[in-house]
Amino acid sequence: MQLTGFYIITKTLGIEPTCAYAIKTPVNPRNPSGKIRQESSWILESGLDESEPLKLHISELLLLIESKVERFKELMSVCDIEIFCGFSSENGQGGFVLDAALLKRIGLIPLDLVLDLYPSS
Repeated sequence: MQLTGFYIITKTLGIEPTCAYAIKTPVNPRNPSGKIRQESSWILESGLDESEPLKLHISELLLLIESKVERFKELMSVCDIEIFCGFSSENGQGGFVLDAALLKRIGLIPLDLVLDLYPSS
């Protein structure tokens, strides 16, 4: 997906991304000789406060996806779509619950759910 891919996704969904990154651009624009992106990304955040439970963020995104599920399925034929969740805690312990109803909604679309865990340092 190149820059035109961003336009196609935005136009197909009728939604502006929270942020987007093009392939072969610096991860850190202030360090153009540093690490280069290996893929493009079109990112949409839930819009909820970070303090809200993870399942509410996922549910909020699913409401949007479910309202445009056929458009998302069109895009799935040309790009990878997933729900990506980052999770960290102050003391290295913590958890969250994704109830069966929420997991079923994800499975009906179907979407991959990526959980990226960040232990305390």
